[in-house]
Amino acid sequence: VKSGLGEHRRGDRKEIRVSPYRLTAHLGMAGATYSVLVWTGLSVLQLPNENRLRELASSMSKSAMTHARKLRFGAVGVTKLAALT
Repeated sequence: VKSGLGEHRRGDRKEIRVSPYRLTAHLGMAGATYSVLVWTGLSVLQLPNENRLRELASSMSKSAMTHARKLRFGAVGVTKLAALT
């Protein structure tokens, strides 16, 4: 947490102090962001109900299906990249 570090935070001591409130806020935001990313990634990889999938596929045009396949391929790729990092 760079915003809590600096010479003005040292005071009389030789240790650097970081505000516990800023540290807690930073950790909480990181945890929330990671949780949302994992939730989204798992929902992209989730296999849909086969009957519902057939119903949706029959209602879509051929060009829409091609576009949906490309989007899914890209989304799965990004999810795998995020999992690796």
